[in-house]
Amino acid sequence: PDDAPANASAAGAPTLQPPPTPATNATDSPEPAAAPAPTAEDASPLSLPWIIGGLLALAVLAAAFLLRRRRPTAEPLAEPAAEPLADPVAPPAAPPPPADTVRLTPAAAAARAPASAPAERPWLDMDMTVSQARYSLMGVTISYSLILHNRGDRPAQDVLVRGLLGNGGAQQQALLNGFFTGDDGLPLHSVVSIASGETLQLAGELRLPPDQIVPVTMGQRSLLIPLAAFDAAYRWGPQDGDPVEQGRTARAFIVGQEQEPPAERLAPLRLDQGPRQYRRPAARAAAELTPA
Repeated sequence: PDDAPANASAAGAPTLQPPPTPATNATDSPEPAAAPAPTAEDASPLSLPWIIGGLLALAVLAAAFLLRRRRPTAEPLAEPAAEPLADPVAPPAAPPPPADTVRLTPAAAAARAPASAPAERPWLDMDMTVSQARYSLMGVTISYSLILHNRGDRPAQDVLVRGLLGNGGAQQQALLNGFFTGDDGLPLHSVVSIASGETLQLAGELRLPPDQIVPVTMGQRSLLIPLAAFDAAYRWGPQDGDPVEQGRTARAFIVGQEQEPPAERLAPLRLDQGPRQYRRPAARAAAELTPA
């Protein structure tokens, strides 16, 4: 009987059972955990090249897109309108020669030296200075020094100098034509020889008689422009032979007064002030016959 209540109370209380043991084939549902990063060993050997190739392709496309945006769009050029053909352009002119070089055209070279002229021969240069000029009852008288210089390679022999003093101005061309052709002028000097490189001065006077003076009137003034001309003819030949070739140099000079201050042109001689001696006489080359 004592056991009956005990069993009854035991039957009324809940029976404690141990937790069930999970079966080996049961599936747990744990909380999701972060997946570990794949390692190089876990990666598939075939997937890595594809990834690298895709990245390179994207880089190439991005670079091409950037270059296309930066490069200006080329606009088509309009075709030029057809124009008539122009004359051909002349080639550029050759640079000027140095200051100490003189280039002559064929025509000028032929005029300066005859085609048959040999290389070795005399050449006479001519210049003139005036030391005195005066006006008197005898006319106008010019005291001069004629300078002859032989720049050639042979001596100039049998030199004969003719001279003339006339009126410059409107009639001077006719005067020079008659003188250079040998129709006018008087012999002034004769020289046996002028050696190569030698310079010779020949002093003398030229006079224009009163009846040949043609003054130029300007208001109350009576002016004269004298023109002096010289012609030097000479001969030459082989060094040990007789002179058989001929040469010639002729020049004309305007005579006047030097201005104050000096200028390129000379002042004419005044005749309306009566006989006098001019204080500043001078000469300027006016014309030259081509040396022969």
